[in-house]
Amino acid sequence: MILVGIGYPDPYRAGTLRARDLTPEGSLSDEFDQLLRSAPVFDGLGGAAEFLRFIEDELHPRIVADYRVETEGVGFLGDSFGGLFTAYAFQQRSPIFDRYWMGSPGLLPATELLEGLPAAIAQGFEGDTRVFITLGELEETGAVDIYNDLAVGTRRLIEIFEANPADNLTVTWKVYPDATHITTVPPALTDAFAALFMNR
Repeated sequence: MILVGIGYPDPYRAGTLRARDLTPEGSLSDEFDQLLRSAPVFDGLGGAAEFLRFIEDELHPRIVADYRVETEGVGFLGDSFGGLFTAYAFQQRSPIFDRYWMGSPGLLPATELLEGLPAAIAQGFEGDTRVFITLGELEETGAVDIYNDLAVGTRRLIEIFEANPADNLTVTWKVYPDATHITTVPPALTDAFAALFMNR
């Protein structure tokens, strides 16, 4: 397996919250949108389309050219806003990926993305496609409002997948007892590798 991590320099400088976010348009609550915009070095939301284009047109071809890799069983794994972007890549029917981990995806409430999901699923899947969705129990039941909102969006995501089954699409999900937005990541990532890449 080749694991490719994509980031950008110094995203959490003191007081900035995040320097930028590669989020789909219409994916954040108004409250959180305003919070991001107040960051001193904020340079825009809605960069998801360009980021996906970079992965598909520049990064993936470079990996294929430089390494001996399979073209099936290619996964996109993301947590929090990374999970939101993973859901976006799925909804956009990226031709590269057929394995998706959506860890506590930042659906706040991401209404546009969720509204477009049934149509994306209805297009069907030629090959084995797998989705694994995870959530920490305390995101849903704890006292932090933003994580409560995230959990509502994640539950809605699960409901949409369950209401729209498709051939060659396997969707599984798991809630981790007593886990927060942070502590759920290590076990969820381990389970994601098993759910997405182990033969069934």
